Amino acid sequence: MSTGAPRHRSTLPVPGRVAELTAMLDARTGDLSVSTIDDDEVESFQITGVDESDYTLTWNGQPVPLRKIVLNIDALMSDGSHEIGQFVFGELAVEEGIAYLVDRMVAGDGTGTIGPENAPPFPYWVLRELALTGSAVDLTTIEIASLGTLALLTPDPAGIFLELRDDYASRRAGGRSMAEALDDVWQNLRTDVEGVVQTIIDHELPSLVAVHRDRGLMEHAVDWLESQYASVLQRRLEHPLFDLKPFSHNGLNRARLNELLRTTLPCDVILEQAGEMHQVERDVLITFGMPGQAAHGYRLSDFLRTLEAQRDFVLSHLGNDDILASADVENETGAADEEDVNPCPFYSACGLELRRNHSEICFRRPWRIFDPGRPANCWYGTAVACTLSIVRIGNVLRDPREGDQEHRRIVMAVQKRAYQIWEERSHEQGNDWAHWLQARHELGIPDDYFV
Repeated sequence: MSTGAPRHRSTLPVPGRVAELTAMLDARTGDLSVSTIDDDEVESFQITGVDESDYTLTWNGQPVPLRKIVLNIDALMSDGSHEIGQFVFGELAVEEGIAYLVDRMVAGDGTGTIGPENAPPFPYWVLRELALTGSAVDLTTIEIASLGTLALLTPDPAGIFLELRDDYASRRAGGRSMAEALDDVWQNLRTDVEGVVQTIIDHELPSLVAVHRDRGLMEHAVDWLESQYASVLQRRLEHPLFDLKPFSHNGLNRARLNELLRTTLPCDVILEQAGEMHQVERDVLITFGMPGQAAHGYRLSDFLRTLEAQRDFVLSHLGNDDILASADVENETGAADEEDVNPCPFYSACGLELRRNHSEICFRRPWRIFDPGRPANCWYGTAVACTLSIVRIGNVLRDPREGDQEHRRIVMAVQKRAYQIWEERSHEQGNDWAHWLQARHELGIPDDYFV
């Protein structure tokens, strides 16, 4: 790793732009807290009313019309009492609502049934409850997930979702099939979405690449992501609901799901486990997709996890109208109760010596884990270096056990799928290797990867 003098060019937004960005982010995201209600104690809830109000934000001098969607909530608490509150519906509730619906369809194991409720009502149930509360027809799980997916393609997911729900319900009530009604809704959106996608491909992605030039890992990461995102966005225009195809009948088509996992961007998932907050490696960190190098000697997980750390680093320093100094952020986090602190996103799953020896840094001020004199930095340290352009990153510090753990996970996945194939073929004998090779192929395991 080589170090260089800090660069004096600024890539952070000017204060006025920060205020615009912050307002836009808050408006699109929504508010996960339910006013006057302890959402951790909610057993179930009903939406008793929906209040809509129009307002306009400014971006680059241009007005951006948005709608604020406030849900009136009657919550049944764990002690049997009822509490009344409000919830600001936004993008995050749409995203988490779709993810939860898909998760429940997978839990139904392809039978068309939905798995049991196993997530906190807020935000995971909100999308479904809003869809069912306000719809003129009884929407199925896949219909709700499809409408939510289309809404996420727009600048105003919360407000557009309500429009799509009502438009779709009207078409279904008029005799259109699910596929026909969804296509009608999409065609009404398509022109606007095409404009947004083209702007992202032509301007936003190249701008992101330019910002990270000469920044080691991050340069290669955004180069890789530019091509990946452009490809996926074009695919979205051609088939806007392509990622819901495995669940098109409220069940699970495993062959389509395996194909989806092979051909789309992977992601990181942290599986939360029971245990004390500061327990090292309490949770399990998994990256979907295949192991190995992505570009320039870096692994795909290095790209994804460094980008996640960069996002956390920037958001933690984002004030109402300016980028805050780290010292100011640390004064606030240093005095905050533990439950109000946002640690490194990998804090609960990390097993590095840095995490074991510097847990207070990783928990309250993870940006301080970066050390320009260290031969390799963790994902968060790498993100800080690349964001501030203080150093060229030559390597990323990894847990030496990660490769073995990843290999065991892949072997177990192949074993499980091979067994399922054996069951699907009525327990046929003598074709064990055929089952194994088919499982490898379905899961996208490269021929040169030893399992």
